[in-house]
Amino acid sequence: ETCYNIITCTLGAGLLSLAWSGAGASVVGQIVLLGVVLILNAWVTHFLADAAEAYKVYDLGALIGSLHGLPTAKFWEAACNASIWLTNYVTLSGYVIIIADTIGELSGLDLQHNFKGRCAVLVRWV
Repeated sequence: ETCYNIITCTLGAGLLSLAWSGAGASVVGQIVLLGVVLILNAWVTHFLADAAEAYKVYDLGALIGSLHGLPTAKFWEAACNASIWLTNYVTLSGYVIIIADTIGELSGLDLQHNFKGRCAVLVRWV
């Protein structure tokens, strides 16, 4: 579960918009960039999972809080937890925007400049 949460946080909504972001780039460049990002993501995930197993804490904030050599570990634990909440909120907001735009395009509605219409579609479909 820890690895799944880390992967979800690190890839985020960018994975959903990957095809759109690569539309203007070359195929080779997009594949190389994707490979680098996935390798870096795998390395960080394994590093964090090994650290969590070594300290027997499976929360990233608690992992930072358990660093005994860090004098302000509790502050950084709270800052890490706050940044995770903020990142998750922004990522989920990105998911909602992407889903609403996709539903709008499939249904023939122009929701790009209509925030209230986008919200109405989300309430109705989600």
